[in-house]
Amino acid sequence: MHARSNRNSFPLIKSLLLAGWLAVPTIAGPLFTRITTGPVAIDGGDSSGAAWGDIDNDGLPELFVGNGSTKNFLYHNDSSGKFTKMTNAPTRDNGFGGSWGDYNNDGWLDLFVGNSGSTYLYRNNGDGTFTKVTPFAASAGATSWSGSWADYDRDGWIDLYISNGGGANDFLLHNNRNGSFSKITNGQIVRDGGASIGAAWQDYDGDGWPDLFVANNGGKNFLYHNLGGESFVRIIAGAIASDAQSSIVPDWGDYDNDGWPDLAVGVLGRCLLYRNLGNGTFAKQTNGPLVLSSQNSELVQWADYDNDGYLDLFSANANGQNNGLFHNNGDGTFTKVTTESPANDGGNSAGGAWGDYDNDGFMDLFVANWQGSRPNFLYHNNGNSNHWIKVKCVGTTSNRAGIGTKVRVIATVGGKAMWQLREISGGIGFGQSPLLAHFGLGNAATAETIRIEWPSGVVQTLTNVQVNTTITVRENLVRIGQPTILNGKLMIEVSAESDSDCLLESTATFSLPWQPDRTFVATNSSIQLDLGVPDQPFRYFRVRSQSASATAAEIGTKQ
Repeated sequence: MHARSNRNSFPLIKSLLLAGWLAVPTIAGPLFTRITTGPVAIDGGDSSGAAWGDIDNDGLPELFVGNGSTKNFLYHNDSSGKFTKMTNAPTRDNGFGGSWGDYNNDGWLDLFVGNSGSTYLYRNNGDGTFTKVTPFAASAGATSWSGSWADYDRDGWIDLYISNGGGANDFLLHNNRNGSFSKITNGQIVRDGGASIGAAWQDYDGDGWPDLFVANNGGKNFLYHNLGGESFVRIIAGAIASDAQSSIVPDWGDYDNDGWPDLAVGVLGRCLLYRNLGNGTFAKQTNGPLVLSSQNSELVQWADYDNDGYLDLFSANANGQNNGLFHNNGDGTFTKVTTESPANDGGNSAGGAWGDYDNDGFMDLFVANWQGSRPNFLYHNNGNSNHWIKVKCVGTTSNRAGIGTKVRVIATVGGKAMWQLREISGGIGFGQSPLLAHFGLGNAATAETIRIEWPSGVVQTLTNVQVNTTITVRENLVRIGQPTILNGKLMIEVSAESDSDCLLESTATFSLPWQPDRTFVATNSSIQLDLGVPDQPFRYFRVRSQSASATAAEIGTKQ
């Protein structure tokens, strides 16, 4: 928008990565239909940010739309593709970008909205209404374009990064776990800013700690590496840290399915794409229409819109341009789509968000238009014969909304095994998909393995899960401690919130099958397991819950 101008890797996963490509089935007619009736499709005027979130826990995502000079929109999803405009607290203010997150871990999504001179935090009361939180640590003092949630110190409570323009440094708010936040005042991460628009958290190096990329409309972008939740170091090497363009909003996504999140950045000019090399560095992509087309992009956002198993990219474009839609060819390249309606509309689009609003398994698209250009756009995805699965993560030790949880799925697509990765996002500033992991599975008959890696360090594994379904996974409460030596023996401590039948397994290497060691009952008072004398050969151990929930806690440790 013109106004915005003022290591620890996973060897088990990596060893199983196999490339595969499945062509999209031919379907009759267009893949998208633009909706032209109803409030979502006819409202607009000065919209910028969009965020889908299930505010009433009925399984259907609602839609928040931030409006710069007019009152915000909040639409309740009534099912069957119908929406009702709501009139409570978030709609009584105006704003820019909005992001959903359960900051108080009560099971109801709350909302942050950036604004000029003041920002707002709305607490979800659980009855369809919201209360504006006052006082709020970042309620005034800057032109705050947007905010992004993440539990950067992995204490089980989400924190908030706020992107500021107008010469003000950016904000980092730490969650005090009592309904309030404290503004961090030390460190490079809060001494930078001035032209920041949108930001995106992601654990790009696989060490378990969420890192942060910040897009700046002028000057270099910022990439911060998380040093174990205590502080951040700004990366200064490589193109990802030295490019200086009019960057607006970024988004992370593993577009090549190699298990490492890559980064796309919307730019007023040409979009940026950085491929994650898996060693903490990135390779800037310089070929193909995604990075060579003149976009004037206000936002980019990943989604597998045709469910072929590869992430595609949408670009919301301003300055009179039509929006951009890029199909992932499955071989590291993209094709610019020219026939679908999302690529033939535009003019002054400022934000957008993918979300399966009718729960048919295919990602629909909302696009926000600003400066009175035209109504906002809502596109229904008509789907095809490809399969899908969605995973909703409910944290217990980790934050309740599961933000920062990595979900990996392996399925046989087109006769080849394919791993995919999604990390639950706390928003990228001007676009947020529902807080769950969506996977396209092509012609796969089942999801052979679903691996959930929680911010707490707990890993859960599900096997042979039916396709074309949404599953909810609650964080398993079985915990395993680090090995200690007691009376000359190697011991580990295992505990659970409630009694849980468990199995201890071991392996000498991830390439060999896990072998059963013993069964036991984990309790909330914890028990000590004897692993033998410390000079035995190197081995990995894990504990699996054998509860009727069909989820298995898999927490590796080593001897």
